[in-house]
Amino acid sequence: MKHTWKWIVPVMLNQKEECFKGYLDIFRNMQVDMALLVADSFPEGKVLTAGSSREYAEKLREKREYFESNGIRAGCYMGRTIGHSAAMSSTGRTETPLFREIVGPEGDVITGCYCPLDKNFQKYMAMVFKAIALSDITFILIDDDFRMHQRDAEEKLGCFCPLHIKEFNKRTGLQLSRAQLVKTVICGKPNTLRDKWLTLTGDSLIGMAKVIERAVHSVNTHIRIGLAVSHSHWFAEGIEMMGLLKALSGGTKPFIRILGAPYGTQAPDAISHILEYTRLQYGWIKKYDVEVVTEGDTFPHTRFYCSATMLHSYTQFMLASGMPGILYMVVAYSPKPDHETGYIKNSIKYITHYEAIRKFFPQNYEDLGLNVVLTQNSCKNLTASGSVTQAMNEWPGEFIPPVLGAISRLSLPLKYNDTHGPTLLSGHNVSVLKEKELDGFFDTVATLPASSA
Repeated sequence: MKHTWKWIVPVMLNQKEECFKGYLDIFRNMQVDMALLVADSFPEGKVLTAGSSREYAEKLREKREYFESNGIRAGCYMGRTIGHSAAMSSTGRTETPLFREIVGPEGDVITGCYCPLDKNFQKYMAMVFKAIALSDITFILIDDDFRMHQRDAEEKLGCFCPLHIKEFNKRTGLQLSRAQLVKTVICGKPNTLRDKWLTLTGDSLIGMAKVIERAVHSVNTHIRIGLAVSHSHWFAEGIEMMGLLKALSGGTKPFIRILGAPYGTQAPDAISHILEYTRLQYGWIKKYDVEVVTEGDTFPHTRFYCSATMLHSYTQFMLASGMPGILYMVVAYSPKPDHETGYIKNSIKYITHYEAIRKFFPQNYEDLGLNVVLTQNSCKNLTASGSVTQAMNEWPGEFIPPVLGAISRLSLPLKYNDTHGPTLLSGHNVSVLKEKELDGFFDTVATLPASSA
């Protein structure tokens, strides 16, 4: 029986040749819809020259043809663009930075993570993505390091490099130093300069997205380009999500992998939080014409950390929530295909069971329950201390609304951002609502925590 949701499974492109037969067997038994070939780290470990870019495209083409000739679509997973963190970039560090590196609020340089305003970095990314497009691939997914914030303690917010300081001063007509800019946008109450700085961070991402889109579609206008999003994309990057997705997708249908993965469920009460956080994001995005999958990641891909039962539980809930697809991380990145079999065995064993859940809970069913109102880009409404160090501790680290962690543990049926029914308003999310919107919620019975009132 063919299942009615989408399973997309990543595998490493640079894996040993003998492993691909094992991957193919696994994917056939799981009824996988697409194999995502995970690209080498760029520019972390190496820099593509014109010659090596052709070699890379040929390797990508070869594996794409292998999977597609055996009935499984293949795409490319770009595992690194701007860079995940200094710790994850250490293997590629050279004596001098390849490009302008991202700078945190207190001047920390984030090693190996590059600023999207750097023109040379833009040219490099254009070359890399054009090489991928030349492999005749039809789909590219960009990983969640395509962001400005959330790089360990050194750069919860960014970027405050000279390029960003210069551009901010140009836009505002001011002459602020990094320290002055940081204090203005991070400390104190919401203000117009914070709004302008967040707009600049969003424009930085959208500008690089357009560079990538032009490079890819200069080869083939039908190639789809999607994005795996992070927490900060929703709350602190200064973007409207569909604007960023459309900047990447060009004339093709946008694609998003929302986040909230089973590997984050080590705490006993975490699973409900993660599942509801995923539903919140899906509620924000499903009204648009966009393809959506969720994050079925088992990082670091061992049952000693994320059990096969936990992934099974996650999968059941996602299908019951109407999720159309899952980016399913069931194959370990580096070891051979049979290194960790528990995830795969469950995925095959429960296909009929999952299909029954999808049949019972159709994808377009209506959510009922307590209406939780949570808004995007809410960090612009934060009030923080006057000390930069203290204010940085007050800005959220992962941006997930705290109220969601609390309310999700109560076993209440929940829905999000609806216009009727019992409603919960909480935190700085409330401050962006207009008076007319608030009146509408109070007409249907609203509950406010004391801090919001």
